[in-house]
Amino acid sequence: MDTSSRSNSSRCLAIAIVVITLLVLRNEAAAIPVPKTREYRAPRKATAPIFGRDTRTKKVRCLEETTVKVADKTVTVKVAGKTVLPRQGVADLRAVERKLTLGGQNDLASIRLGVGMQVFVTSKWKDGGVDYEHTHTTAIKRLQPYLKGHLLDPNLQWKFQLQARPGQVELMDLFLNYRFSRNLRLRAGFQKIAFTQKRTSSWKTQHLLDFAVGSRYLGTERQAGVTLHNGFKKTGHQYGVGIYTGMVARPGFGTGIARISRVPRANPSTFSDKPTKLGELHPAMSAHYAFNARGIDNNSEHDWKRTGFRYSVGAAAYYDFRPMALRDFRGRLGLEGLVKLYGWSFRATGWAGFYSDASESLTDSRFGMAGATFDVGYLFTSWLGVAVRYSFVRSSDSLLEDSQENAVAMINAASDDDAKAELKKTYQDAGMVKMDSQLFFGVSVYPLGRNVKLTNELLVQPRYFDGGAHKIDMTYRFLMQAYL
Repeated sequence: MDTSSRSNSSRCLAIAIVVITLLVLRNEAAAIPVPKTREYRAPRKATAPIFGRDTRTKKVRCLEETTVKVADKTVTVKVAGKTVLPRQGVADLRAVERKLTLGGQNDLASIRLGVGMQVFVTSKWKDGGVDYEHTHTTAIKRLQPYLKGHLLDPNLQWKFQLQARPGQVELMDLFLNYRFSRNLRLRAGFQKIAFTQKRTSSWKTQHLLDFAVGSRYLGTERQAGVTLHNGFKKTGHQYGVGIYTGMVARPGFGTGIARISRVPRANPSTFSDKPTKLGELHPAMSAHYAFNARGIDNNSEHDWKRTGFRYSVGAAAYYDFRPMALRDFRGRLGLEGLVKLYGWSFRATGWAGFYSDASESLTDSRFGMAGATFDVGYLFTSWLGVAVRYSFVRSSDSLLEDSQENAVAMINAASDDDAKAELKKTYQDAGMVKMDSQLFFGVSVYPLGRNVKLTNELLVQPRYFDGGAHKIDMTYRFLMQAYL
């Protein structure tokens, strides 16, 4: 089968999956009776805006804990003379979720089947120096089935998740999580480390299609380890501290040093290729703290609650005791802030990364790079939102120089001409990218709440190289996303 035939087959498969998923969601949602919208007025003493709804007791909660019982699934509530919309999204698809769940909280065990999917239609204009090279692709970006539930005790929860798109099968999550008390839980296994919330939250809750360069270079990655925490979607004080293997489980995130030095990245979670040997493990520690005020939802970027001023601030630190030279971070620092009010959301996350060029040293540390991501979004209604994002990463001169010297040393040490040619191909861009940046503009439509998203996005990506050269790539992407 030639290349064009394989491309057409991939496109047909992607479109068929999306159409079937949308039809299933539409039919299930249509089967649920939609009650008439009613209007309620809260007691006069409730002056604070509503921040959420307890779906189990069907109560609308206020910041002062004043409640109004409602019988309908969707209501409009007036507080202090202003109309406020309760949380929108998944309510109309709860019947679908129930059909995918076996057992309940009072049973000995439970299991819940779910899946998340993204299909990208991409047109890219790559800067070739003189002319732009145009490519057009349709591909399944993510296809992630998962199983989760509890075992023996409702406090003992588990999750198993794969990346299973065509040509790529990887382990994403495999962990146990035990809740000792409201403020103490233990998670053990393959998981996202306790670092900045920008990547701790899922791709399903992003303003736009995907994460930016800041997260890919310096953000939260998956590793095997143990984390003590009090919940990753918590209001008020939120913390997490963990000990991990030091090896990035999947090479897509938290691999900024290797992206610059071109040292091959580890991938111990793959089933499609030969996984990285576990003999390279080395201990690392990470910690995160955040204060989430006034009932802010820190797991989603859009302001779905559309109420008054809410905010979140946080800080994170990571340290690797024996990183692989010019591949792993010696340490990272992160600062972040999130503000939401009346449909607007503003998020800023900044990072600094440090590296070592001597694997055996426990103290050698040099400044490697810094980066930041800024997001602004506005939700007009529960089905229409817009967003702008700017992200950049800038590398230090010492990292560029060390990467170039390491590439020359590796090539010169090759035993024969074939090995030398292969190494030249691997290290040809080592130490060349001085600054990588991205500017996004996107419009998203949510036809079935937050479970289905259609996004049009324009991406401009300027890159600046050592020596003064630069390139500007441009990309248009259309996203079809669905999850249960």
